[in-house]
Amino acid sequence: VVTGEGVQDGGEAGEEDDELADPSQVLDRILDGVCRPFKVRVEQVLAASPGVLAAFKLANLLSFYRNTLAGIVGSDAALVSAVAECGAAARGSFDDQLSQRGERLRRSPPPPTDTLAPP
Repeated sequence: VVTGEGVQDGGEAGEEDDELADPSQVLDRILDGVCRPFKVRVEQVLAASPGVLAAFKLANLLSFYRNTLAGIVGSDAALVSAVAECGAAARGSFDDQLSQRGERLRRSPPPPTDTLAPP
């Protein structure tokens, strides 16, 4: 049966209308296509070994956007998961670089200045 709006009443069309009525689900479907290219771009940045500060900024920025997007499209949305994965990778890159830098300083610390003033 076709209603005045041109939508069939009952059956799968009714279920589809319920699903499309939720704006967060519609937005999740639209943004789903962004996930893979976004992950690839972030992986490219992390593969280029950004500095410690850049990795830290990226991890915090992705954490901010994960929380912001979770409030808009829901925490189970595909884009939120992709941003969370990228944020975890950026945080791992930051942790690795910080550990390497600390290990280098531990192996060969810089010599103290003559006045013992901080650098």
